[in-house]
Amino acid sequence: MQKTVVIMEEEALKQLTKKVEILSQDLKILISKFNNFSDDSWLDGEEVKKILGISTRTLQNYRTNGVIGYSKFGKKVYYKAIEINSLLEDNYQNPTAGNH
Repeated sequence: MQKTVVIMEEEALKQLTKKVEILSQDLKILISKFNNFSDDSWLDGEEVKKILGISTRTLQNYRTNGVIGYSKFGKKVYYKAIEINSLLEDNYQNPTAGNH
């Protein structure tokens, strides 16, 4: 494997490092929340969008088309954590099953 040397300005490296640190912190928070799911846990839209990596519009489409259930309290929409987990599990592609 050939190695490549990348040259960049110090400020650009600092900005990149900061973004990686922020992403790392966000990921740790999401993993912690995901590991603490229980049958009665609820997530707000921002948490669901981060977990699924989707936009606000896509999340709205999922609600409208019945892909995921939700509960609305005032202007805030909540989703059952167990249902989001099931959605991910149901769409899991096992690489050893020949799905390349």
